[in-house]
Amino acid sequence: MLRVCALCSLAFVLACDRDWQSPSAPGRLEAATLPSVVGSYNATFVGTITGPFGRRSTYTCPGSVDIPTQADSTFSGGFAEAGSTDCQQESGTIAGVVRPDGGVTFTADLPGGGSDIWQDGAERLGCALVRSTPFRGTLLVGTLFAEGNGVYDCWFGTVNVDIQVSATRT
Repeated sequence: MLRVCALCSLAFVLACDRDWQSPSAPGRLEAATLPSVVGSYNATFVGTITGPFGRRSTYTCPGSVDIPTQADSTFSGGFAEAGSTDCQQESGTIAGVVRPDGGVTFTADLPGGGSDIWQDGAERLGCALVRSTPFRGTLLVGTLFAEGNGVYDCWFGTVNVDIQVSATRT
């Protein structure tokens, strides 16, 4: 008798929801709200270079990030480093994705032959790129935080480059 009641209850639920679109049905997906990364940002780029024998140098470069385009989760735009004592003037492009939780992943690229800044750096330095990561981070209350890493095999030894980006929407 208990099985009959359970089957009747299941049949009743299915009959009431003829298109199988109940909130828990696999066929119905709720659209996640994606944060907007569109905007202009004042940025600080911090590069830490660790060379052979643990020699370390850190460079802080002012700049900007401009993201005019976001379609669903994907975005694209550009960045610029202002020239300073530590940094030369550079500009390039970025392209990435944003997740509903505000997580971001993107690549950055400078003009030149490489497909991203890590490969561009290898060509400029005359070193082999051993491995690299895209930039990963978060968008939190109008501030974009991200970091990426590249490791190079140079004639004088292994060089590790970490870049942190902190950009606040203006």
